[in-house]
Amino acid sequence: MLLALVAAAVAVLAAPPARAQLAPPICPPAPRQIGFAPPLDVPLRLDISSERPLSDGKTLHFQSRYRLVFSAAGRGFGLRATLLRSGTDGRDAMAAPVAEMLAPLVGKQAEYLIGADGQTMALQNGDALWQAVADDLVALSARSPVAEGRQVGAAISALPPAQREALLMADIRQMLRFAGRDWSDRFAVRPDHDNRDCGLVSLVERTVDDGSRVLEQSQWQVDARTGLVRLHREERWLRRGDTTPPVLASRALRSLLPE
Repeated sequence: MLLALVAAAVAVLAAPPARAQLAPPICPPAPRQIGFAPPLDVPLRLDISSERPLSDGKTLHFQSRYRLVFSAAGRGFGLRATLLRSGTDGRDAMAAPVAEMLAPLVGKQAEYLIGADGQTMALQNGDALWQAVADDLVALSARSPVAEGRQVGAAISALPPAQREALLMADIRQMLRFAGRDWSDRFAVRPDHDNRDCGLVSLVERTVDDGSRVLEQSQWQVDARTGLVRLHREERWLRRGDTTPPVLASRALRSLLPE
């Protein structure tokens, strides 16, 4: 009995102190609309990763990293976005040409002009930026050993100016998706208590299975103080029949943090 009591006492004394469970912060209701106030002259890091299952059972992974710097520009804002790195971790015949085609974009800086409310966005050096990379992309894709790679080159050459600009702006535009806008009925909105920060708002898109071939599900974490998307998760599923469950077509993750 005495030995058991001693052992119990030693166990209690040796155990780490219990951590107090912190209650979630008391936050006001999530705002229905936020403004746009990006941090000025502060380098931000935008990381993007995606994966796409291939027909042979393998998965192709892509990673990109941008440096973003906002600045004051008249009544709005300027944004310099530099692609620091982009590529894939694959080593097969499909991954190699993709990595080569992304290489000419690395180190290039895109210059944007953004309205004061964050809802308008224009690429200032789009023509020069596209010309700097398009020729290399087309030449590289022409040497691709797989048909998919060669098709990319042909598609790039045929793009009209509006689609070229949309392609160059796609990653950045996602970070401004909710700036100055009302949350619509498509989203479930709540303060982000998981991060213990009342300034963050989580939005989950209400997806409805309407029988379409492509199903999408997205979740965002938005900083209500700046209007910028801090985190974005996106999944796309393909339906191949009425009875078989959908299969994953792609998955993407975007995160925005101080550099």
